[in-house]
Amino acid sequence: MSRLAHFLKTLALLAVLPVAVYAGYWASQFVPPRFLPWAPLDITDLPVYPITAMKLERLQWDRRYCEAALATASLRVTPVAEIESKGCDLHDVNRVESGYPAL
Repeated sequence: MSRLAHFLKTLALLAVLPVAVYAGYWASQFVPPRFLPWAPLDITDLPVYPITAMKLERLQWDRRYCEAALATASLRVTPVAEIESKGCDLHDVNRVESGYPAL
């Protein structure tokens, strides 16, 4: 690859990068969070299937993201001690209960 071609590719990248950053900022300001893949999952929102699926997958491996999602609903979340039973270990377990009193 010639130096000129390399220079032009680098210049194009440097020109596109600020536009992409501004587009992300603009989206964060004016687009509802349920349409943004990087926004926290709000359990009370209506699902937007491709984006909600990505957010639900993230819940499996990001504990803080999961806790933030649970905080959006009126749920009581209680940490449970580690459980070991028949070779199956459960850790980082929470009991999730309705935040509403029983009738």
